[in-house]
Amino acid sequence: HNLNELVNAVIAIIDNPDITISELVKIVPAPDFPTGGKIMGIDGINKFYSTGSGSMIMRAKCEIDVITTNSKSGNRTRTAII
Repeated sequence: HNLNELVNAVIAIIDNPDITISELVKIVPAPDFPTGGKIMGIDGINKFYSTGSGSMIMRAKCEIDVITTNSKSGNRTRTAII
C-alpha cells in the first residue's frame, strides 16, 4: 500500500466510524507486488481486512532464459530462472 491510500482510509474512518470493510477495500485495495506476484482469490484479503490476520494464496511470475557464454574452451549454455 502507499501512504496516500492509508491516509485516505484513516480520514474515511474518522468521517464515518461505521464504514464497512468493502468500502475500505475501495480506498485501500489489495497489496500489489513489484516482482509481479499475483493474489489468487479474495477470501484471504477480506479476512485480514476484517480480522487483522489471515493468509492468501499467491502465484509467482517468472521467465526462463537460456544464456550462452563464450570462453576459450567453447560455448556454454545455461538456463536461468528469472
